Amino acid sequence: AAFFVRLLVRFLILFCLMKLFKSSLSLLSLLSQIEFLNKLNKLNELNKLLNIMFTIRANYSEKVEVKTSLEKVRDFFADIKNVVELMPSVESIHTDAKGISHWTIRAEIPFAGSMIQKFAVELAENSEERIEWMPIAGETKNLLRYAAEFMEKGKNLTLVQFSQAVELRRNSALELHLLAGLAGESIISSEMTKKITEMLKLFIQRARERLESQ
Repeated sequence: AAFFVRLLVRFLILFCLMKLFKSSLSLLSLLSQIEFLNKLNKLNELNKLLNIMFTIRANYSEKVEVKTSLEKVRDFFADIKNVVELMPSVESIHTDAKGISHWTIRAEIPFAGSMIQKFAVELAENSEERIEWMPIAGETKNLLRYAAEFMEKGKNLTLVQFSQAVELRRNSALELHLLAGLAGESIISSEMTKKITEMLKLFIQRARERLESQ
């Protein structure tokens, strides 16, 4: 009986030591996370003092020939409903009474995941040769520019020049995502440009197929 009592006591001591060891590791991990967050906060506070913004930029442009008339092409791309229907990640576009369009886009932010971003834009040009949407005056955080230029190359052949630019500005990286500061502006901008490229390429492909099938 004494042997089993000693064995039980040793087991209890070992169990308590293991619990204490795990608690120490958890405490160290927590302290490391707190230190990491403090460093991020200090960096962001320094950026604010120096008036340095955390800015993500993504640009894309492409030319494509569409086998239909300039008039049909222009009317197609001037219709916002086609943008919502055919452009991936564009969830909705609402135009208010002042003529300002509010684009709701699900943006895949590298290292941050999927995020909903809203862009307020206005029609800067609406001519026979060009359609362009620009950020409204005073917008400082979410900037979107989308343009399409049209050139007639033949009776049923139109050249379209697309360009899109997205810019996200924040006072600090933490306003975008906890890990954005570690990834850095350059890496996130590069990855976002890839996402914008995929999005526009698919939109152009769908639009050309729709137009040429009419």
